[in-house]
Amino acid sequence: MKNKFESKTSIVGGIILYAFFFLACISFLVYGLLLNDSRFDEVIMHYINRGKGINIKTSKIVAVIYTYFGRKGCITFIFLGSLLIYNELFKEIQTLRRYLRKEKLYKMGLVSDMDDDEKPKGFIKSIIQLFHKSKSSSPFASKYTRKKLREMKRELKEIEKKHRNR
Repeated sequence: MKNKFESKTSIVGGIILYAFFFLACISFLVYGLLLNDSRFDEVIMHYINRGKGINIKTSKIVAVIYTYFGRKGCITFIFLGSLLIYNELFKEIQTLRRYLRKEKLYKMGLVSDMDDDEKPKGFIKSIIQLFHKSKSSSPFASKYTRKKLREMKRELKEIEKKHRNR
């Protein structure tokens, strides 16, 4: 079964959502780093003590992390959370990039479907791929090289000429 793209608006909406949460995590991280130890203790205790309703679970998680790991544990937890959100943001940006490339080929008439030919890669896999000298592992890159696309376009123009001359 082919992997279908979501709509372009859905992909852009995901990018905006992940970007918002990533910026929020980074701002919490910077805020936590700029506080001195006593002020950080006050902020965490205030958050833990006021946990009501839906915040009870998160305040208990923060209490456990703060109790066992202290300030460094809380900051590390926020940092790791922001990395996870950034990874998802990176995947969404790559999906949009693939969608736009495929849409361009579809409008040119070089491909007949709008299926996603590649598996989405996260940030870590992209960094690992930078250090490996192997060829591109994406099936899209091996399937549609620039030379192949030029040949396909040339063949398409020849077919169009033949149909006009009839």
